Amino acid sequence: MKKKKKKKLRRYVYPSDTDELKLLDEMEENEKKKKNKQQEVYNHALAEPMAEEVVQLDHQASAGRSAGANQSMIYTDDIADGAVTNSKIANKSIDQSKIRPGSIDAKSLKDQSITEEKLTDSLLDAIKNPKIRSDQIEDDAISTEKIQLGAVRSHHMHENSVLEYHLADESVTSSKLASDSILASHLTAHAVEQVHIQPGAVTGEKLADNAVGRKHLNDGAVQQRHIAPGAVSSKHVQAGSIEPQHLAFPFVQTSGGSALQLWGQEPFQFTGQDEKVEVTITFNEAFSNNQYVLVAMTDHPACYAALKSKNQQNAVVEVVCAKFSPEPQGWINWIAIGASQ
Repeated sequence: MKKKKKKKLRRYVYPSDTDELKLLDEMEENEKKKKNKQQEVYNHALAEPMAEEVVQLDHQASAGRSAGANQSMIYTDDIADGAVTNSKIANKSIDQSKIRPGSIDAKSLKDQSITEEKLTDSLLDAIKNPKIRSDQIEDDAISTEKIQLGAVRSHHMHENSVLEYHLADESVTSSKLASDSILASHLTAHAVEQVHIQPGAVTGEKLADNAVGRKHLNDGAVQQRHIAPGAVSSKHVQAGSIEPQHLAFPFVQTSGGSALQLWGQEPFQFTGQDEKVEVTITFNEAFSNNQYVLVAMTDHPACYAALKSKNQQNAVVEVVCAKFSPEPQGWINWIAIGASQ
């Protein structure tokens, strides 16, 4: 009669554990040979007594029947096939010798009936330390709950496999950003505020044309080095703001108000028997009134100049010939000073 056959468990190994796989195969092969040898010995030992018992029973049946033995004795050939039911078998009357090898299959075993002591050492090791190859795992068989926390590392992930929806809000911190990785296209409008700009970071080339207005300048911020040569004209100077110490040339200081000082030369010439000639001096800038002072002289020793009339824009000087001289001529040298407009 055959021994009950233990259920074979699948072995799982990783592809890289080749040496362990070979060792496990050798252990299973040895275990199989050992079981086969034991089965042969068991079958041989079981067959002999059963054969002897059958022969003895046959002899007894033949002898009993031939001798007219007690007719109440039941022999093997008196029992019809299938006549012995479960209720006719006494409890615990079927031992190992009554069970044919290989007759107990999976459905004959009660749930939870195989305990740890019924398993071989190699099978226990395979159960406690399973080694599963990648080709033994079905596609999509590993679900989220089968993955240990922290088990998935960077080398398990394909390139570009982390998409936007995988990232939790605010999970990308500054330490995760590579240097120079933030471009202008990543910034929303008005995203850069005052707190984001380092002191001294805004240079001249960062400013748009006409970007700096009056409101951006502090009092006293514009210094001499900031003003381009020729940039300051008369319209930029307030009235009365230029004082004597600001002038780089000699000036005429008056006791009252601002003064206008003019000077120049005008030609004169006598004709015929003239004793005097009039010369009009026109000023290139008018005085504020006719209370200015004009001084004139000639460069001819026989002639002198006298002021005949004046107004804000011009003056008339009369040149008189004091000595007889044939048609004298020369220049009037004059200077005038008075209140400016």
